[in-house]
Amino acid sequence: MIDSQIIQTNYANIFDVLPFSIFIIDKSLKIEFANLLAIEKFKINLKNKNEISLTSIFLKDTLIIDTIIRVQKEKKAISIEKLNLSNPFFSYSNADVYISYFDHKKTEKYIILISNEIFKNKNEALVILNNKSLTGLSKMLTHEIKNPLSGIKGSAQLLSSDLSNDKNELTDIIISEVNRIEKILDKVDYLFSNDLLNPESLNIHEIIDQAIKTSQVMSPKIIKFEKYFDPSLPQIKGDKNILIQAFTNLIKNAVDAIDYNTEGLIRFNTYYSLWEPKAKYLGGEKRLTPIRIEITDNGKGVPEFLKDTMFNPFVTSKKSGSGLGLTQVIGAMNSHEGKAEYLSSHPQTTFRLSFPELIL
Repeated sequence: MIDSQIIQTNYANIFDVLPFSIFIIDKSLKIEFANLLAIEKFKINLKNKNEISLTSIFLKDTLIIDTIIRVQKEKKAISIEKLNLSNPFFSYSNADVYISYFDHKKTEKYIILISNEIFKNKNEALVILNNKSLTGLSKMLTHEIKNPLSGIKGSAQLLSSDLSNDKNELTDIIISEVNRIEKILDKVDYLFSNDLLNPESLNIHEIIDQAIKTSQVMSPKIIKFEKYFDPSLPQIKGDKNILIQAFTNLIKNAVDAIDYNTEGLIRFNTYYSLWEPKAKYLGGEKRLTPIRIEITDNGKGVPEFLKDTMFNPFVTSKKSGSGLGLTQVIGAMNSHEGKAEYLSSHPQTTFRLSFPELIL
């Protein structure tokens, strides 16, 4: 069972501000959580909301119940568009439904998102990036992360004092990364927003090098990194820590997609191009984004069912994933007036980030 106290204290406030009806159910279809919008839309009795089955809201022979059963069998997320959920007690037509499986303490759970606008702009990043739900989630995570950071940093500093200078590189990386995390947490209120508090002139290649170095320390896999950098690439204007985090998220996804028995390869290619120069930016505004970075890996690729929604928050194919990595990438690119694109997955997976150049 999901700890109802944890849901009430940690997740309810976040789920209640999302523009979706949200259900969390167990394998038997018993409702373990419903947010306020779901309670209102589907006329759920507040006193009995944790003691009723989803089949008391939707009949057993309806498409939504059939789809949940399919998700249970296939263990993958499924989405349905324009579904009629109306019954004699409420009217709800043209609903978009997203159903996903996750494992909580070795117990199968399912989350259901229902809205009229989940897939409204599925070829663009969801504008939910500015939603205060992400800010709320970030604040909660900040509180939980900051406490152990000081212990990690202090331990690394003590350890470094007992090591010779030629063995201090790893402790230096630990201390450097803790400092970077602390800076990110200090700015967490705008990590997913479109505001840069202290933008500076940056060399994108230095950002990539730092992200690679960090990722190599974090990953247990042996991955070969190839870099094809254009040395004439202009500077960009941005936030170093936010961009390092964006590239680290992309590298982590690439590493996770590479099997242990595969000779892993991640390739970075940077170039300047005015071909297709105008990028969509926050609902139609056009920007010149000629500085291109393509990240290609030889992993197993992006699942077909995620290709239209992978940049949306809380969407993931990983059992232990948060679904916020690519959301942070989109937030970072929005704040830098650029764009992130998924290009292809056959036979290799490629993502492209495009930035405007710094005009001096």
